[in-house]
Amino acid sequence: MTERQRFTAVHELAHLYLKFTDLESREIESLCNTFANEFLLPSPKLNEIFVPNGPIYVKEIQALQAEYGLSFDAIVYRLNSSKIISDSSLKRYFIRKNTNPKLKNISEKSLFSENSSFKYESLVFKALNEDVITSSQAAQYLNVSIEELGELGAVY
Repeated sequence: MTERQRFTAVHELAHLYLKFTDLESREIESLCNTFANEFLLPSPKLNEIFVPNGPIYVKEIQALQAEYGLSFDAIVYRLNSSKIISDSSLKRYFIRKNTNPKLKNISEKSLFSENSSFKYESLVFKALNEDVITSSQAAQYLNVSIEELGELGAVY
């Protein structure tokens, strides 16, 4: 599953699990994005690695991309939403990306190995166990058949 698919799946789980009420759809979408971002790459990890307004290297972002399953661009957005980089730095990144074919190629390459993280799967199984989602939805989110989901079921 690509980084974007992981993000979208966790975003949709937020809709199902958190059940927002009395908010406008734009606010709900923003909160679900924040949930997905925080779930996939927690702020404490970002603050542990980066210094606000300090230099950020491609290899640092690639390491996070490989470990946490967010796209390169999503990590750059996370750095901005966490106040590690400014709005103007975010804008400069996208200008640079769109004018530099090498950076564009680097930033669009998937580095995540699906077998390296179980956080996402844990959330899907928790939602399934709490009847927030159906078995069919869990199988879809995990990209497995219903039969395979049964084989991944409880061990006790």
